[in-house]
Order: sequence, then C-alpha cells, then structure tokens
Amino acid sequence: MHDVILQGTIDDLRRLLSELDVSTRAWMLLERRDDWFQKEGQEKIIFATFSREVEAEKWDQGCIFDYDSQLRWQRTNGEYRVTFSGTKPLISVLQAADLSLADCEAKEVRYLLWGKKLDNPEEYGIRSDSPVFLELQIPRLLTYPVSAKANRVWLCVREYYSR
Repeated sequence: MHDVILQGTIDDLRRLLSELDVSTRAWMLLERRDDWFQKEGQEKIIFATFSREVEAEKWDQGCIFDYDSQLRWQRTNGEYRVTFSGTKPLISVLQAADLSLADCEAKEVRYLLWGKKLDNPEEYGIRSDSPVFLELQIPRLLTYPVSAKANRVWLCVREYYSR
C-alpha cells in the first residue's frame, strides 16, 4: 500500500482520534500556545508515548505518529485543521490532499534531539517515569519516551520533497 495524504477541518478531535489506527509503539507531541507564561503544573509541550487517555483536544496543536503514519492538527477558532499521512487511511472525515506523494521524493533523515541524559536525577530532587535529559541552553529539563539506556536521542523521520 502507498502512502497517502489526507486533510480537512473538523470540530471533534476526540472522534477523529478514536478512528486513528496506530501501532502500540506510537508517540505524541502536544503543544500549548495559549499563554506565554507557563502556569505551575501546566506543561507547554509534551513528547511521550501515545495514550488514548490524554485529552488531546485541550492542546492547541499536536502530532501523533508511528513508523507508518502521522496525524497533525492545529486548533484555530474552535476548529482543527488536520493532516494525515501514512499507509492506513482509515479516517473517514478527511479528503485526499491536492498533493500526491508519488510526485515527491522521500528521504529518511535523523535529527539529534536536545540534551544529554542525567545519570542520577534523584540526587537533584527530580522524579520522573521517563529518562531526564539536560541541555544548558534550554531552561527546563527534557523527557523523551525512550529506553533508560539512551544517553542521546535521535529522531528518525521520513520527509517528502516536491520534485
């Protein structure tokens, strides 16, 4: 099966996510842009293993992805602008995009994510279920949904370029 691109505007993100067919090894990247000041206990960005329990509709933009597919959304004026790319087009409310991936060149690339793993976060009073990474140029600790053995994290991506 070939990769497809679907897109559309929806008002019920929860319903759309219930149709999403992703593997058990899927991730999510969720972002808030509602306030420049981060309130206590409120994350502005989350990168974690995908969970259907997360209330994704409370986030302004996000991406859920696995090895075969990606769903991205951005909330504007109460609606969600959504784009799906992948091999499992089971999302009924989206239409085929004007762009065909057959007209694009696919490249596999890797990006080194920020931070080196802290070997002993407990000594600094840090409690986390995920490994904790520190980057001095970023004024916060970073967590990535990776094995505790990872010292650095690479994100592998398939990018499409128009010919």
